Amino acid sequence: SLGVYEIARRMIDETFIGQDAWDNTDRPLALCAALLHDLGHGPFSHSFEKIFNTDHEAFTQAIITGNTEVNGVLSRVSDNFPKQVADVINKTHDNKLVISMISSQIDADRMDYLQRDAYFTGVTYGSFDMERILR
Repeated sequence: SLGVYEIARRMIDETFIGQDAWDNTDRPLALCAALLHDLGHGPFSHSFEKIFNTDHEAFTQAIITGNTEVNGVLSRVSDNFPKQVADVINKTHDNKLVISMISSQIDADRMDYLQRDAYFTGVTYGSFDMERILR
């Protein structure tokens, strides 16, 4: 999503750049994974996952690595780039820092939905100081 993309971008720019564990060549990979990580979600996705015994991650991987327009766009970076993006989303990429940005206890996705849900429901639960976390 755009929100996850923006938070991941800020994590890279404000926190990771200059750190020994960060390789800036992973920037496009991390940002594409942030943007596309929930691509396989459909309406009522989590409910249908239980009914049809599948998960949105499998659909996301099929869209990214299959013969799709998304794959065609990602392949413009390199032939292996779609697989690398899918590996980040599937948590099998070599750089665990990139994976943790998208999937961990305090990741860009979680930060995005906690703030978005708190805002749109009008409750303070889920609100936190993202600026402080990113510093």
